[in-house]
Amino acid sequence: FIQHFSFLHFSLEQLHGNEQLTDVNVACLQEPDAISVLQHLLRYDEVLYRSSQDLQPKHIVSYLLTLSHLAAAAHKTLPVKGSAPELAQARLCLFQAARLVLANGMKLLGITPVTQM
Repeated sequence: FIQHFSFLHFSLEQLHGNEQLTDVNVACLQEPDAISVLQHLLRYDEVLYRSSQDLQPKHIVSYLLTLSHLAAAAHKTLPVKGSAPELAQARLCLFQAARLVLANGMKLLGITPVTQM
């Protein structure tokens, strides 16, 4: 599931021009699904710290599974295509951040994120 979500959002970025997003107004992300993803992303450093303290990868695995489920739910309710440009850019940035955290977490676990299916 984590690999599938990572690939899905890699494809989304490719479709929308894989550009570096700068000057994004994330304040327009007011939907509950977007806020859930943002709040979960903020816990990443805490999870890494806990995992390093007790040398258990289970914290990272659990975090990544939850993130992929939250982001998948957000992907269903927060379309990029057809949204106002500012909102579309903010949503794309949210999904890009989720994909990058998933990719980094998978690399820590020794898993190579897929870019093709």
